[in-house]
Amino acid sequence: MELTEWRDGRRYKVGESKPFSGWVKGRYDDSRRVARLWQYKDGKPNGLYLEWYKSGKKKEYGTFKDGKQEGLWTELRKCRRPWRRGDGRLALGLRRPLETRR
Repeated sequence: MELTEWRDGRRYKVGESKPFSGWVKGRYDDSRRVARLWQYKDGKPNGLYLEWYKSGKKKEYGTFKDGKQEGLWTELRKCRRPWRRGDGRLALGLRRPLETRR
């Protein structure tokens, strides 16, 4: 995986002017464990998104299209029961923007 950075609302390879296309891997700060893996196209999330708990169990998955969440997203709570949502809305009808998830 290559180093990337955010500029002007898009992801770029460090030192390049063309928006990034490919896979981005996020790791936990204190570990080599993968926290998130997602696809980018032309600098925006586009395609599969996967997230794991620090324990290594899957936490959340879904897809993006042109930088926005699309379709059904599933969040697996620590109790392992799926919590399904679509179009960025949680099962309880509350909205949680992507930027606030950590």
